[in-house]
Amino acid sequence: MKNKDHLHILSLKSVNSTVGVAQKQGTLIYINSTDAIYKLTQDCSSSDTITSLLAAGLVKDIATPVEAGTPVNAVSAQGTLTLSGVVIDGETFTIGDEIFEIDTDGVVSGSNIAINVSAHATASQGTITVSGTPIAEETLTLGGQIYTFKAARALAGEITINADNDIQVTNIIAAVTLDSSDIICTDGALSTVVVTAFTPGVAGDAIVFEETATGIAIDGAGTLGTTTAGADCTAANADGIIVTAVSAGSTLITATQGAGTTVIITVDIAGVLGNAFASTDTMANGAFGATTLGDTTLGVDGTVGSKGEQLIDATNLYTLIADNTIVDANWRKLTLLSL
Repeated sequence: MKNKDHLHILSLKSVNSTVGVAQKQGTLIYINSTDAIYKLTQDCSSSDTITSLLAAGLVKDIATPVEAGTPVNAVSAQGTLTLSGVVIDGETFTIGDEIFEIDTDGVVSGSNIAINVSAHATASQGTITVSGTPIAEETLTLGGQIYTFKAARALAGEITINADNDIQVTNIIAAVTLDSSDIICTDGALSTVVVTAFTPGVAGDAIVFEETATGIAIDGAGTLGTTTAGADCTAANADGIIVTAVSAGSTLITATQGAGTTVIITVDIAGVLGNAFASTDTMANGAFGATTLGDTTLGVDGTVGSKGEQLIDATNLYTLIADNTIVDANWRKLTLLSL
């Protein structure tokens, strides 16, 4: 110190106590409750506190004891969905209060979030060949509907008879388009009708496909699938689609690709709250490791503290680079080395 300079020391009860009288740059301020010492780097007003001065960058912490402790950063709960085989239209898995549904036909239940795997599923198909004129009251069974040939269609489930094979094809397609919800009929080569399951997948191979009509022939032995066999989406194709759909559709979780055909589910907000998120399914070839998340990685609450706070243990010195709540991860560490 220069001659006639004075050392000014101010004692305060806590960091929230006001300094009381305007203080000059260089004043040392001692905090009774924590044994901390701060030095003013600029003049301050009487209403300032250490807290406000720290926020404004007008004070320097020069002697704060470092308390013992080992803090932790918040960790997000994680679970794993393992796919062991094909995924099937209508199957679901639930995470928290969000329900995700495997979709191959563009239809999902209620507010379920669609996992659209239609590009990797195949719809069952069969072929009707028209070579003559059906007789009234003869039938054609397609899915859950028995169609009866009539001189003129008057009711659902009836097909108008026509001696022209191509017109008969048109009449079959028109009737099915009006009446059926589980198959689609389209015009095939020559005088044929291609019958396609509305929902792609192996289940379409069980759709009834029969006839008892003159001049009408079908392929197969009574069900769809002879023209084209149905196929479900494989696990290898489904896992990446699930990752994208879950991450885009959820407000609570994020999905990432795991090893093989697994999907890692991570709760967006870190902490123990994620350990209570339900993780259930109705899948024949898919399963979570537990009924709640946290089995892959347990959610952990972070150690609460303020920016600049420090803790020490036998191995590391820890400091906060920003305020930390139970859902934050702002603790950093320096490893202590021997001299």
